[in-house]
Amino acid sequence: MSPREFDVFCLTARGMTAHEVAAELHLGYKTVANYNTQIKNKLNVNTTADLANIAAVLGIIKH
Repeated sequence: MSPREFDVFCLTARGMTAHEVAAELHLGYKTVANYNTQIKNKLNVNTTADLANIAAVLGIIKH
């Protein structure tokens, strides 16, 4: 995962929407949506809840 993908992953896993992540990282909404798709493919998950669970297990976010 690239550093930018990791940034998007962390913010998404914390519950931010793609629009909120885009504003926070000064990216376009479509760019964030594409990152989310790439991240889910790389981690072999389908939902944002799955991303949050992985982040929690890895200690990136708290339960």
